[in-house]
Amino acid sequence: MSQNLKTEIIKFLEPNQKCHFRLEIHHKGHEFELECAGKKNGKCGEIYNTLNEWIGYGDFFDYLINHGNIYHFEGFISLNENDNSNPIIQVAFLGTSEDYEEPVFVELPEKFFTEQLRIDLKELGIKNYKEEDLDLTFSITDSTFSSQVVLKYQHHKSIYIQLDHSQQTLLQNYLLEFTLKNAPIIDVDFNCKQIIDAECDGNQIEYSVRTSEVKINWDDLYDE
Repeated sequence: MSQNLKTEIIKFLEPNQKCHFRLEIHHKGHEFELECAGKKNGKCGEIYNTLNEWIGYGDFFDYLINHGNIYHFEGFISLNENDNSNPIIQVAFLGTSEDYEEPVFVELPEKFFTEQLRIDLKELGIKNYKEEDLDLTFSITDSTFSSQVVLKYQHHKSIYIQLDHSQQTLLQNYLLEFTLKNAPIIDVDFNCKQIIDAECDGNQIEYSVRTSEVKINWDDLYDE
């Protein structure tokens, strides 16, 4: 069966051509996408059904499960540049469905403003500080800040809290540590790096977590 599958994949792929695939795991079944040479899904031909079964339910899926995968994933299938008789799969894990993740809200106690940022909230008109009234906007890309933090307090009216360069740096360092510490963890038995992107608008952090690509050779899957 593995030899027939390999033959079918090799026949479909032209030398040095890549096919992109993506699989999302849901409560009931999964959603599989395939794109190759400008064609998508069923327009790729019978190979779509073959790879849908193999990647979503068959030996490839079992291989990932045995290495701890319970996540969405995507990647490429290509032929070895030096040996067109062996397909290569590169796959990155994308994290679990949002249904499985607890929401993460920023924790920024009043003491941080007074002791770290040296800001007197009462002078700004904030008398009874509540964390849930804090409104932050920031972006983190690949575990690094990619925007300034916009900070305001929403209670009856919007109060923007202006920060100088030193205060901005202190706040970014605090938020980066908090964000990374509370990020979902992709726990797979592969040698790969976890890449964390995050957006905050309000006081809830939305994550996009993935791993670097893992290279899987045909020989890793089948002992031929």
